[in-house]
Amino acid sequence: MVIGLFFGSFNPIHNGHLIIANLLPQLGYVDKTLLIVSPQSPFKKPTELANFEHRLTMCRIATENSQFIEVSDIEAKLPTPSFTYRTLQELEKYFPHSHFRIIIGSDSYITLPMWKNFQQLRNYEFLIYQRPNFKVHALYSKNHLIVKNTPLLHISSTMVRKFIRQNVDISYLVPDNVKKYIFSHRLYTQ
Repeated sequence: MVIGLFFGSFNPIHNGHLIIANLLPQLGYVDKTLLIVSPQSPFKKPTELANFEHRLTMCRIATENSQFIEVSDIEAKLPTPSFTYRTLQELEKYFPHSHFRIIIGSDSYITLPMWKNFQQLRNYEFLIYQRPNFKVHALYSKNHLIVKNTPLLHISSTMVRKFIRQNVDISYLVPDNVKKYIFSHRLYTQ
């Protein structure tokens, strides 16, 4: 089985994340997508993130009816901040007979050399989807592939949080059940 690993803070998860996670299995790049919710990214301040349990719950409710997407809390069991190489080592224990492809936006891909133990990641396959204003000019390994036929999405978690603070309706940016969860828990209002 080929598992697409989609790492992220998902702060909050939005329809852009879900479109990519859902399309890649259907386009034949992976058999399923595993959303790996990070408790603490080394590139983000803890104060920028909603509580991990809220972010994990939003991912679960957003994908509860998906046949192609599963959610993982594996990084909650590992030391923080979350480092991809360490998570991959752990995932290989859980899925010893699976093949992994790391799903990553072009905005994150261009920062790959700054990742902890970057050299250990070179042998993994990366599926890079295009993000607005972040063109990939060179691949770091022959195992890395820019995926075709995915939409160029201008949705970001930063945008969603900003709109919430500005009282702008976030319908159509996040699933309805995620929107209800955000407002019932008063997330991202400050």
